Amino acid sequence: MSDIQSLQPERTGLLMRALEIVLTERKVGFGEIIRALGDPDTYPEHLLHWPAWERSVEVWDHSWPADVKRAVIKRSIAVHRWKGTRWAVEEALAAIGFEAEIREWFEFGGTRVPGSLAHLRSHLILARSKSRQRTLPQR
Repeated sequence: MSDIQSLQPERTGLLMRALEIVLTERKVGFGEIIRALGDPDTYPEHLLHWPAWERSVEVWDHSWPADVKRAVIKRSIAVHRWKGTRWAVEEALAAIGFEAEIREWFEFGGTRVPGSLAHLRSHLILARSKSRQRTLPQR
């Protein structure tokens, strides 16, 4: 007999108790797997589109390498939190390997249309060191 506590009432038949034991024992140990699914680093590569969907990643390409997909998923919450800001645009681009410098309209002495951005320079980053990780802007 199983050492798992039954949730069935006392009058439950033998068949229902046997079914409960089989189903419960099959599910034992899945807790670690379920916790691991919340971490993009431990998620199986062929299923990375699911946590991207869960976190509302807006730009996704199935041909990206796994490390780029994981970086996009990890940064998605911060990007959504600061969505619409220069930092969010630069961070979203950095997640897919582009370093960009963007200036807002008021940084040009008011000579541009309010609400517009200017793209100054950008380049593709092939390797990114952990020392170059960005921090969240201060509120």
